[in-house]
Amino acid sequence: MPLFREQRGGLAESLETSIIIKDKKELLKHIESLWSVWKVPHKPRQIIYHEPTIKIEPYGGFDRRCGWYTQLVTADMLVQDQFFPVGFLSEPLDE
Repeated sequence: MPLFREQRGGLAESLETSIIIKDKKELLKHIESLWSVWKVPHKPRQIIYHEPTIKIEPYGGFDRRCGWYTQLVTADMLVQDQFFPVGFLSEPLDE
């Protein structure tokens, strides 16, 4: 099963956040839970007014540092259809 790690700091710090993800639905649920505690400088807590979407796409091929076929995970948490990086997967994720 793929691992998901948050987009933060360096590789070591990011890898410390790794969790096993079963499917895209579970990944979205986890990202939404992270978003509820993330702080945005001009707003202490964002309220999502649309159903967020995530995109998963290959990111740089095989990473020898961590042994991952890294996949970039982006989400449109702030504005619908405006995606930003939220983390990485260790391999492609089944729908």
